[in-house]
Amino acid sequence: MAEQPKKSQITFTADLPLQIADLNIEPTEPMPDQARNMVQQVAPTVKAYLDGIKELLEGPYKQLRDIAPTYLSDPGNVLVACCENGVVIRYEPKAEKRKIIGGWFPGDVSKTAALISQNLVHCHAENLPAELPPTGHRLEFFKQDMAGNKTEFLSLDVSFHVVLQSPKEETKLPAPPNKPYCLLSIHNEIEVQFFGEFIQQGKPTDSQPFVVRSLIRLPVGWECIEVYPFYNPDHWKTEYARGWAERDLLAAVVRRQMREAELRKIDMHDY
Repeated sequence: MAEQPKKSQITFTADLPLQIADLNIEPTEPMPDQARNMVQQVAPTVKAYLDGIKELLEGPYKQLRDIAPTYLSDPGNVLVACCENGVVIRYEPKAEKRKIIGGWFPGDVSKTAALISQNLVHCHAENLPAELPPTGHRLEFFKQDMAGNKTEFLSLDVSFHVVLQSPKEETKLPAPPNKPYCLLSIHNEIEVQFFGEFIQQGKPTDSQPFVVRSLIRLPVGWECIEVYPFYNPDHWKTEYARGWAERDLLAAVVRRQMREAELRKIDMHDY
């Protein structure tokens, strides 16, 4: 028998794991059957997907364990937020053990994505607004001279915005058993690159280009946010999940190799 749904309060604080507190109150309205069915279908499918990832990384694809994204190879809490017109999934870093939490969030995908991403991911019904709202997440970069004096040379607000629209007619939405259409997948890892040149004193025409790379994590409690609009119950079936897992792992390898190839083009050294 499926566990009876409970009304709970979820709290997101800085980079800490989500906290859940049961609300000991009677709901004013029963949970709609459509909402209950959606949660009871999507959450087990996500669990089967992660079980498939684990099985593959412990078996035929164990050589990919160090390449696979951490939020898949060693996840912590996974919040599966079902809402009126889609699903938003929040993957958190490993804390104690993996816990998959399925829930119904009143409101649409836009409201749900902003809530569980801690106001970093924003989905817009139409075109992007001319002026994006501040998020409270700001990156500031400073340079420091030999005397220790710091000067800010770059600052920017960080947020992620996407328009809620389906693919163009020529591509259409993927059909089952393919993975549901993922409009947005954001990792909590921002790569900052600074390009420059070494110039020898007295030889201004003799220069050596270089690039400095740095990975920055935002002070939030998630590793990845995924947004799946246009919910179709025919997609979310546990028997499809292992196929998704295998394709996602292989895609991660391709992305990693392409990124390394790009960086090798920048490096002028011949190894």
